[in-house]
Amino acid sequence: MLVILFLLATVYPPALGFSMAVLYRVIGAPVEVAARQGGFWCAMAGAAQAVIDGASGNWLAFICAVANTCIGAWLYWRNRRRRHRAPYAYGAKSRARVAALVRKAGEAARPRPVLRPVPGGAL
Repeated sequence: MLVILFLLATVYPPALGFSMAVLYRVIGAPVEVAARQGGFWCAMAGAAQAVIDGASGNWLAFICAVANTCIGAWLYWRNRRRRHRAPYAYGAKSRARVAALVRKAGEAARPRPVLRPVPGGAL
């Protein structure tokens, strides 16, 4: 029985993650979304298996399930969508250009004095 639980803890979470990634890819999701969902389901299956193995006292399978949870969480984190990643993808020169652009945008956003007519009228 312990061997079956150990094999279930080591094989089930990655298999579920891989099959869910393939399923997402089949229904037309982009590769990044499919990889992220595969990592998510691997982490969730590993966590559920870790709870089951921890409660039953099978510590070797518990350690394997926790390792699978960590791998799935890492895959999920690695494939997350980063905000504003394009301007920073090209190194220090790009970062300097982005900083200059932000500085100029801040200067341009300051309120300027508005031209108003002279109280006595202009001649």
